[in-house]
Order: sequence, then C-alpha cells, then structure tokens
Amino acid sequence: MAATDGRFVTRPLGLVRVVGRREPVELHELVAERGEADSTGPIREAFARALGAWRSGSFADAAAGFREALRLSGDADGPSAFFAKDAERRAAAGGGAWDGVLVVETK
Repeated sequence: MAATDGRFVTRPLGLVRVVGRREPVELHELVAERGEADSTGPIREAFARALGAWRSGSFADAAAGFREALRLSGDADGPSAFFAKDAERRAAAGGGAWDGVLVVETK
C-alpha cells in the first residue's frame, strides 16, 4: 500500500462508496508492521478468496469463504463476520445489479 511506504502488512477490505463521494475507495486494514510476527496469513488468504467471489457476485461462494475465514480466526474477525452476513443476504435476495462496491449510505 503506497500510503504506508510498504512498512505494514495490510488486508484489502474491498471497494466502498461512502456518502458524499461518487468514486469508491479501497479500504485496507493494518495488520502488522512488516517484520513483526503475524499469524493472520491463513485468515487473510481465505478472506481474499471470499472477497474475490463477493466482488464477482458469487455470493453463496463468498459467504462460505467468509465463514471459513471467520472459523480460522476463532470467530474473532469482524470483517469476515460482516461480509459473511452481507454475502448471505445478497445470495438470499438472488443477486441483481452489482458492481462489486459496498455502498455505505449513513455516516
């Protein structure tokens, strides 16, 4: 990630369009300082696969992947829980128009 000059390990959390902005921004979670012990690799890998499915509109696959990331975290990963719930909701709704961007409508 350019803003951190590569000093940190980050996890991409996807594209988000927020109130008052037309263009989406990509959110990243700071995971650790580069070189520090980091045991989140398997969680981040499962999350990245699920996020790819979510972005492409494969919501049932995404939900399963986010649940796997959540399981790997000992049910302690907030982003995985959030996206699992979102993907399950979208899968139940049958999809629809989708551009792979999470829209946040309230501040």
